[in-house]
Amino acid sequence: MEFRLTDPRDEDVKWLWDYCFEKREHPFFRWYFSRYSQEGNVLAGYTDGKMAACLHLNPCDIFLRGKNVPVSYIVGLGVMPEARGGGAGELLRGALEEMRRRGHWVSIIMPARAGTYYPYQWELCYHQYHYSVAAEDLRTLGEKGGTFRLFSNPQDIAELDSVYCRFVASKHGYTKRSRGYWHHMAEEHALDNGYIYILENAGQAEGYIFYKLHQGKLLVREMAYTNRQALLGLVHFLYQHRSQAKTAEWNAPMDDWLHFLLPDPKRAVTLEPFMAARIVDAAKALATVGYPAGIDASVAMDIEDEQAPWNNRILELTTSGGTGRVSVTSGRPSDAVRLSIGALTQLMFGRLSASELAQMGRMHTEDSAALELLDRLFPKCNNYINEYY
Repeated sequence: MEFRLTDPRDEDVKWLWDYCFEKREHPFFRWYFSRYSQEGNVLAGYTDGKMAACLHLNPCDIFLRGKNVPVSYIVGLGVMPEARGGGAGELLRGALEEMRRRGHWVSIIMPARAGTYYPYQWELCYHQYHYSVAAEDLRTLGEKGGTFRLFSNPQDIAELDSVYCRFVASKHGYTKRSRGYWHHMAEEHALDNGYIYILENAGQAEGYIFYKLHQGKLLVREMAYTNRQALLGLVHFLYQHRSQAKTAEWNAPMDDWLHFLLPDPKRAVTLEPFMAARIVDAAKALATVGYPAGIDASVAMDIEDEQAPWNNRILELTTSGGTGRVSVTSGRPSDAVRLSIGALTQLMFGRLSASELAQMGRMHTEDSAALELLDRLFPKCNNYINEYY
């Protein structure tokens, strides 16, 4: 398969999206291809001059180990019916080369079925609580307070961003949103018949909610808050829609505590996989992120990566003053920690600790000190992300 970047307006690109995802008449299809997708971000694979598959590499920045890291968010991976049975894997390998070329050492993807991507070492790094609560069950949870105001003009974006930045300040792995991204998000949400309300208290924005009403349900796309009172105010706002919606559904980060207050959390709350990630270039990624400032040490990692040969080697990570330096090690040190690129991704993202990966059989070492060091260098994190394209 031959790979090259193509224009998102290419008729084959649109035909494949229509075939695999939303139809052309769907508002999101029209918006995505006319307003959001940019030239240079669609990678297509061709066989005998004919497009066999394509995907979109949408750029964004995520906050990873104390640094803003540019990544490629893979969306819209589609394979022509006649090319299925290997076309997706070939395209993903081609995407790794393209992402490395553009200096994106990490990628993320929201998998419809996570197992599809495990052979290519995209591993789950984000989970969220999913709430599906009878509106009446919110009656005693929420507390009336503050003032709700309908989002109405671009000047309100500054307030949305202010709330978002405070909401994610205690979290990890989140996206850094530009003003342009907020414009796109509000625009696309409006096309989906959605509403945006801002919660203010004493003239200060303390929360917001993106939602829509659909078939007797209130479906929340995003809800952010800066303090306990704002969260309870947003819950009361949901309850106030009980005459229009019998249930309210929303996702919440892993540090959410509201489920402890629900009368029947076994029915109302589930833990759902959300986003997978993969390191594209291990040496560059490890040298980019930050480390605990008080650890000056070295560890050798024997990395296995069947898809990206530039990662399939032994790297020595040396940390000092909160930064990392990476070198390629010749030979095979006896104390090297053996792990796959997928396991290294989950370690770097802080979804799983080194000790947990070792217990799972996904990290191997005879040196307990090396395992302890990796636990200290890569402490577990409270990961949160809520992007959809």
